[in-house]
Amino acid sequence: MDPKKQISDQSDPSSERPIIPVNKVQNSNIEYSITVKTGDFRNSGTNGPVYINIFGRDNKQTQDLLLSGHDKSFSQGCTRKFRINAIDIGKPQRIIIRHEDNLTGWYIDYIEISVHNFLVRFVANRWLSRLKNDQKLEAELFGSEQPAVMYNVEIQTGDEQIEPLDSPVYMQVYGTTTATPKLFFDTKNASFTKDSISKFTIASNNVGEIQRIVIGHEGLGKVNDWYLKNIKVQMLSQQQEYVINKWLSPTLGDQRLFVELSQEKPRSPSPPAPSIYLITIRTADVPQTETTDNVEMIVRGSDGQIAKILLKDYAKLNDKQLFQQGNLDEFEIEYEDIGNIESITIGFSDSKQKVAWLLEDVDIKYQETAYRFQAQCWLSSRLGPNFSWMTIKPDINDDDINYNVIIETGESGIDANVILCIFGDENTTTNLALRTTKDGSDAKFDANSILEFDLKAIDVGKIKKINIGHDGGEGTDQHWFLKSIQIEKKDEHYTFTANRWLSTDKDDKKTFIDLLADEKKTPPLSPVPKKDQATYTITVVTSSEEDAGTKSGVLMTIFGDKDSTKQFQLTNTKQDDKALFESGKTNEFEMELDDVGSINKINIGLDGTGVHPTWHLKSVQIQKGSENYNFSAKKILNESTPFIDLTPTPARKTPSPEPVKPEKARSHTSEQKIPPVKETAYKILICTSSEQKDTINEDANFYITIYGQKDQTKKLYLKHAIISDKKNLFKKDDKTEFEFKTMDVGKISKIALGQDDSENELVWHVDNVTIKRTNETITFNAEQTIGRNSEIELLPSAIPKKTEITYKILIRTGTSQEEGNDSNLYLIIYGKNGQTKKILLNETTKTNKDSSVKKNDKVEYEFKINDVGKIAKIVLSQNPNEQTLSWDIDNITIKRNNETTTFNVERKIEKDDEVELTPSPILKKTETPRKASKTVDTTSKLVAKTKDADYEIIISTGEQALEATVTLKIRGENGTVRIPLTQTKNGDTPFQSKSTNEFTCRTTDVGKIRRVIIEHDGTDKNMVWHLKTMQIKKGNETYNFKADIHLDYKENKANLYPVGALFGHQREDYVQSELRRLRESLRSESSKLRPPLHKAYEPFVYNDLSPYFDTSAVEKAIYSPLEPPPGYYTRLTALRIVEPWETYGMDYGVNYEILKQRKARSFSSRRAKNVTQRGMMIVPPMSLPFGGQITHINTAEFERALQERSRSSKHRSLSRHNNNNNSHQQQIQIIKINT
Repeated sequence: MDPKKQISDQSDPSSERPIIPVNKVQNSNIEYSITVKTGDFRNSGTNGPVYINIFGRDNKQTQDLLLSGHDKSFSQGCTRKFRINAIDIGKPQRIIIRHEDNLTGWYIDYIEISVHNFLVRFVANRWLSRLKNDQKLEAELFGSEQPAVMYNVEIQTGDEQIEPLDSPVYMQVYGTTTATPKLFFDTKNASFTKDSISKFTIASNNVGEIQRIVIGHEGLGKVNDWYLKNIKVQMLSQQQEYVINKWLSPTLGDQRLFVELSQEKPRSPSPPAPSIYLITIRTADVPQTETTDNVEMIVRGSDGQIAKILLKDYAKLNDKQLFQQGNLDEFEIEYEDIGNIESITIGFSDSKQKVAWLLEDVDIKYQETAYRFQAQCWLSSRLGPNFSWMTIKPDINDDDINYNVIIETGESGIDANVILCIFGDENTTTNLALRTTKDGSDAKFDANSILEFDLKAIDVGKIKKINIGHDGGEGTDQHWFLKSIQIEKKDEHYTFTANRWLSTDKDDKKTFIDLLADEKKTPPLSPVPKKDQATYTITVVTSSEEDAGTKSGVLMTIFGDKDSTKQFQLTNTKQDDKALFESGKTNEFEMELDDVGSINKINIGLDGTGVHPTWHLKSVQIQKGSENYNFSAKKILNESTPFIDLTPTPARKTPSPEPVKPEKARSHTSEQKIPPVKETAYKILICTSSEQKDTINEDANFYITIYGQKDQTKKLYLKHAIISDKKNLFKKDDKTEFEFKTMDVGKISKIALGQDDSENELVWHVDNVTIKRTNETITFNAEQTIGRNSEIELLPSAIPKKTEITYKILIRTGTSQEEGNDSNLYLIIYGKNGQTKKILLNETTKTNKDSSVKKNDKVEYEFKINDVGKIAKIVLSQNPNEQTLSWDIDNITIKRNNETTTFNVERKIEKDDEVELTPSPILKKTETPRKASKTVDTTSKLVAKTKDADYEIIISTGEQALEATVTLKIRGENGTVRIPLTQTKNGDTPFQSKSTNEFTCRTTDVGKIRRVIIEHDGTDKNMVWHLKTMQIKKGNETYNFKADIHLDYKENKANLYPVGALFGHQREDYVQSELRRLRESLRSESSKLRPPLHKAYEPFVYNDLSPYFDTSAVEKAIYSPLEPPPGYYTRLTALRIVEPWETYGMDYGVNYEILKQRKARSFSSRRAKNVTQRGMMIVPPMSLPFGGQITHINTAEFERALQERSRSSKHRSLSRHNNNNNSHQQQIQIIKINT
């Protein structure tokens, strides 16, 4: 049976047409919001370009979309969002995502796509790596709008297994709504051993009701024979068990690496027997440099389809090498009847763009019916996206027409396979193989030869362009000079002039090119005067943003007031640059074209070829004679906007460098070149740091870019400069001067140093840079490292003077010191003028070299390093990767010139510890070591550090338990302690499912707790511990940690930080702190106020300031508790500054009807009856400030009381405390209370 019955055409990687035309817009573009989550594993990010192809229903697709950003987009654990315009394919059903970084792998958690109010998640949970899983850099993922679910899988290997399987094992689940991708079961140790049971838990799509699963392995290990006994799959409430008992092996059993499993269902009395489809595939008898056996095919019928299958799994002869030159390969597929076969899709995936396969034809025989599919087409992703796939119909296409093709070869021929593709305004041909000439002989593209071909293909309409090339790759010594191609179809004739090399070593190193048709010229009836020619110097600047460059061809047309040029391609620069239009690069071209007069605009854009048809164009400059034209672009050109029009600033004459006598105007020939920009000499002195270890030769690809107020230089490669002393080039502590003569950028604002692609992993430690330009000298302090494909930016800064001095380190060990060597102790010294690097003391000079470290001993080291000034602190640490002794240090003394600095330690330094120490006097000790008198020293923090405290630790476990040893590391303001959580307070087994365990320990007081690290040493690969919460009590301090995390075999530790307030301590509140600040400010300002002079009473004039000093409400807000009592003070926004009863009324007693009545100052009994009937009454709480419960509100009395209080507000404020009883009586009249 077929291993991949898909859901309604989900796995078709290409459209119904073999190639989608470049020039024909098929759908309007919409915006896709794409979120990519990279896994949080070590080295799980990628540096390579990432492409995504989105598929909808009916095989609609967006083509490859490049996901890129200005930063490193896909770093470890990051989540990145992209907004990309592409054609509308409806609701996304599946995607193919890939990256092109062969050196590092990439772990994808998931991809989310938002479009048309759909939010579809594609769960991956897998590596795209050459070393992991299926060793592929691309994956097919299926979407779902439901949240991901957990799949619990139990796999049993049979007793027939001899050696453990070491090939990657995967499972794929198909359901009623969607399917999961390949779910790989990652294991560090051998899991699939003889008669073993392996358990896994993995998250993926919710597929609905499970219909079938596919389980298998990739066959990439040393042992690829696996006897699978049974498998259990549990997802939510569904649990299914499958009994297999068969070999999954390339040599045993039925010689298949996978098996398809489905639940047995009741069948009809006489089920139809599955049919046999016999497929024969013929590969053309031509040389092919590199082939693949991973060819896949889809067969579509009138009553169904055979979804995408890997043909090699159904080969008749398993030991035969498939799809080789002249092969006739046969395959048998057992499948139900799909009706009359209507079309097939065949192809392969090739992210490396190396494979080229010439498919001759495909024959399918089913029962008594035979179908033939004529292909005669090259399949290769080097020709463009999806050119490695094609869809063919069995019937003969009556729309095919004849093409007469004539190819002229120049000075050098080729014996590789030549491929031609014709693009028109209506359609595009398949990749046509030019292997048989018109007279029937084999095509040989010898030097200075002309070959003629008769080809039959679909009518493309008016021909717009062609793509031609050969498969002679690197190392094949294939250099073809193509002169021209002529194509004749029906009554149309087209000529394509090339006159260029197709070679990996010449010109732009391309073996495939796009050519536009020459302009048609009719024979002139009378001699036509030749147009005037002019020399154009064209300078193109590509933006320095990340991924700004392009591999596509760049086309341009120049328009003037007299005429316009024909469209031409920018190919050969004046400097013969091999790489064009790279990020931050400036390319200069010189062209002999028609004189268009004064230039008024240009049209520039991309031809859409290459793997990166996107270009960020910064500017264009054109010089024609003495006229300069500047065009500012700052635009991104892509498939949606391939061309733009640019208009120049007004034409200006090139200024003369100095006043000269007037001369007669003369024309400039191509030999007379006027420099477009002023040049100047730069002398660059670069000092290499003392940390330099690698030996770097003079051919290294290091470069410098100089930025100024006027402009910037291109990348100036140091190997191309005039070098003062090549012997000391890039050597430790040496200086080298590089001299360049290039454009004058004005006053220098910054520089960039970097390294391009190199065969070797070179690292250059740069200390500082000095640039001299005419009368200007600028220094740049670097102290940075430049690695492969990296760049640093430097701003002008002073270079600090560095002097080396001798440091002497004396370490006194304690009573618990283990005896051994000192190979793992590191030291960093921080001073007033900087800090030292991380110093491994074992590599410095040791006074007593032969002796090992002992308890109560003195160990002295001495080394020379840059002076950091007066010592402020030191940091001690050990190498966590070395299994050596632990240090027990009493104190450390450091001598620097005449300065002696002491550090009191008195502690052990464990493997993962990093101890920061500040200078402190050494405590006096008695005769017995480590029994120093505990004298009080207010200047030292040692006493606080050595105090002990009782810790009470409470941990809650969720549904998933843990059977392992747990260690808790607590980091505080005074240090770090490590507490093993092995024995609970009541003696129970810790960390059981849904349990809460309490641990107690007395150890060093770390002060205020900053964070904790909890980890376990579990070795079971299937173990997952659900840590819900943790609480630590220390004295009267309580710290709560909300974890709710899952720890497993790989991720076995987590950092947790305290949340909430410390009980027993006053919590800082923003409002309270602001009120305190305001109170102090008011006190300060009020002290400056003076009361006015006393005078006789006048109305509305106060004689004292007592009303302004009444701060009781503010004092109450400051010192009242933040948490309100239950059923009281329910309006926190009121800040408790109003009366309690007013607060209560605002919460529960007021509705908008009563507000209307207050505004109108009137109330009617008729409206009072409708208040509750309209549902506007707000139900009060169960309790009141005075106790009891509200059963009825007399709204009339309520309104009267409000009016009464408003009229006597002044009087009430002065006699508030005297009227409490009366107010209470009024409230009882308004509200009837049950007590």
